[in-house]
Amino acid sequence: MWGRPSACPDEAETVKAARSKAEAAAVSGHAATCAVCRETLAVATWMHELASVPVDAPPQLNASSLWFKAQLLRRWDVERQVLRSIDVGEHVQAGVGLAGAAIMLVWLWTQMRPAGVSPMVTAALLASAALLVATALFVARELVSSSTTDVSQGFSPEAGGGRGHSAS
Repeated sequence: MWGRPSACPDEAETVKAARSKAEAAAVSGHAATCAVCRETLAVATWMHELASVPVDAPPQLNASSLWFKAQLLRRWDVERQVLRSIDVGEHVQAGVGLAGAAIMLVWLWTQMRPAGVSPMVTAALLASAALLVATALFVARELVSSSTTDVSQGFSPEAGGGRGHSAS
């Protein structure tokens, strides 16, 4: 029917009989032996039943369900505020840690440089600096991606609260 070749020459007649809701005895007799026409009649019968179901307005919410949804929204708002302060704390912690590591590395470099440090210690300090830069880039990427993920998820009831909650 929809882009597939018909496997039964009587399928068009079966469709016509199903549309008119007047199943002829010959069509139903043929459908008993033909899988294609049997499926066509089954789909047509189901569609007629679906079409006969009345479409009502959505059910009205009662007071208890409205109260429950309001409580969920209030809890989600409190959760969002708490999580926001935790996210800010994580950003500050990462920044302070990286700044402290950079300061310590610079201090070590300035203390060891005039003393004539061996090439092995210099290489270790340079490797530490490279690791510090790589860590800073990784942490910055994680912080940016986590903050954009939180913003894109949102905390609206339509989006399910953004934390796996459902408002229905």
